[in-house]
Amino acid sequence: MSSRSELLMKHPLVIEASEMRPGAKFKDTLLKFMEPERVEALMFNVDNLIAHKLTYTSNGHKVMGFIVEPKEEKKRPVIIYNREGSNDFGKILPSDVFVKLGRLALWDYCVIASQYSGSDGGEGKDEIGGSDVQDVLVLRDILEKYPYADVQKVGMFGAGRGGLMTFMSLAQVDWIKAASVVGGIADIKLQEAARPEMKDFYRIMFGTSEEARTKRSAVNWANKFCKKSPVLLLHGANDTRVPPVSSAILAEKLKENKVPCKHVEFEGAEHALFEVRKEVDAAVKSWFDQYVACVVS
Repeated sequence: MSSRSELLMKHPLVIEASEMRPGAKFKDTLLKFMEPERVEALMFNVDNLIAHKLTYTSNGHKVMGFIVEPKEEKKRPVIIYNREGSNDFGKILPSDVFVKLGRLALWDYCVIASQYSGSDGGEGKDEIGGSDVQDVLVLRDILEKYPYADVQKVGMFGAGRGGLMTFMSLAQVDWIKAASVVGGIADIKLQEAARPEMKDFYRIMFGTSEEARTKRSAVNWANKFCKKSPVLLLHGANDTRVPPVSSAILAEKLKENKVPCKHVEFEGAEHALFEVRKEVDAAVKSWFDQYVACVVS
């Protein structure tokens, strides 16, 4: 067990913390389905980061998660990463830890994420914005006594469904210094109108009541957002998974309620914004550096 594993397991909510060490054939395996330049970039992250898989307690049951950070031992600001998808669809894979989370960690942040209840061997039920929001909020508590995390400087990142989780978190707590959301779900009704198949899916996940939909639609309660937490909303104009107009509507409502907000819609870009990845990364890094790490470039 590594020294950082031992430190993480000192928290009563942490059941297990195990360091993730890719095996000797990891690179050869990646080369079978990834371009060499992407593999080299991933291996750079592996060499410069340390990652752990976490088993922790939320709402009285076991949930899985990850923490990734640079190898140098020092206290860093924190980014809570809220993933897309539900249940095991869209769950964080081992390579994602070093790529998606690792990209943020290399900006000199301690990055922590939840798989959410009911995923990756975790217990409980994924409700897409029900009691599983606690799975996200408790991550700050887990880092409270971890010497390499500054819990006075916590940002939150979310994409797609992770955006919904981020919005709900911003309405519940005041310790998130800033948030950045890519293609976030802000209106369940608009989502169902754009993708009728989602209606049955949402019925399974959280029911059919109007109350359940309103609870998960930030456009209805922008007045509840913490007014001290600036929000960056990024969306692709060609997003067919989450209607771009939902971010535009939320941005206007946030501004009306005096919540600091910046909204950027990228022409020609789809849901994941791969087409403008460099621009997106620069915008997100600048946002967190300014409002979370308090670094002025």
